[in-house]
Amino acid sequence: MRKQAVAMLVGTMTSAISMAAPLYRAEIAVSASSLVAGVELADFPVLVRISESRIQGFSYALCAPGGADISFSSDESGNNRLPFEIDTWNPDGESLVWVKIPSLANGTKFYLAFSDTSPAANTPASTWKADYSGVWHMREAAGT
Repeated sequence: MRKQAVAMLVGTMTSAISMAAPLYRAEIAVSASSLVAGVELADFPVLVRISESRIQGFSYALCAPGGADISFSSDESGNNRLPFEIDTWNPDGESLVWVKIPSLANGTKFYLAFSDTSPAANTPASTWKADYSGVWHMREAAGT
């Protein structure tokens, strides 16, 4: 029987936004106290919480409905696109997006682009490893 390691990333993400219309780009830096120093996780899906209060300069008004014009990349130029899955798009609050990071360690940076005229596709199947038996997003109901 093959054993699978399960890791949970607990930490904070900081962002800085570059306003170069029509494309807006926010740098996201991962700071995770739960990651072991010097250890990198390969092809690890990270939950990105997007909101106007969380990412300074971000505005849902600048985004297409459903987040159809967002994308993620590992480089500031946006050439190295990352697979992602929009779990929840909520223009009235917080949106949840899973992004597959090729190599994740404390201090890893990646980029969110919005108002992107040629966005990457929302690719849930590419976001999760092929050998996963299942992926459950455990949303809490209000009041629980």
